[in-house]
Amino acid sequence: MSEFCPVANGLRTDHPVPGLPFINDERLPLDNPDAIERTGREHGDGLWGRTDPLPGGGWVAFTTEPKNRAYAWAVHYHPEHGRTVVLVTDGSWSGLHHDWMYGHTGFLYRHGGYWWDGTDWHRPGVVFDGAYERYDARPVADALTVTAADLLIHPADPGKAKIATIARFTAHKTALPNWRDHLALWAEHRRCVPNARPLDECSST
Repeated sequence: MSEFCPVANGLRTDHPVPGLPFINDERLPLDNPDAIERTGREHGDGLWGRTDPLPGGGWVAFTTEPKNRAYAWAVHYHPEHGRTVVLVTDGSWSGLHHDWMYGHTGFLYRHGGYWWDGTDWHRPGVVFDGAYERYDARPVADALTVTAADLLIHPADPGKAKIATIARFTAHKTALPNWRDHLALWAEHRRCVPNARPLDECSST
């Protein structure tokens, strides 16, 4: 698996990455992968976009962020598990594209190389299968998926958080210390999202 590392969550993601800020992604046409691609593709030097259907259904889409070209949006849509929206550095999108399309390593990644396919968590790749040119999937026995609903059982104050804007965004070097407050603010915004997934179906870790 590539060493890609997201730097922020999109506000309309279904599966927030712990510790990362949330960015307003309302300009992204998240229900139209071709339009996501066109956001950056052939719109100027250093801008690009791409979309591909996934073999098992769903799609992936990527685009340089025109207002902050150091970063790119990456969107993974799964017909059963919803969408993952993350911001990555513009130089790391190709590794994530490969993982989502061909890596057989799920669509959510956590520190240490663990990955989730919507059902099970798996350990980082160690045993390489030369016949299929990929690492064997090794499920984590008795792994517990923690959802946003689980995290928000504990007290949190959305008033102490904020949603970032992309134009002046710079990636944080460390995890947000009050991330649960930011998660609570994200949950408040979901009340305005049509057909939003329930919080107990939004994996966080």
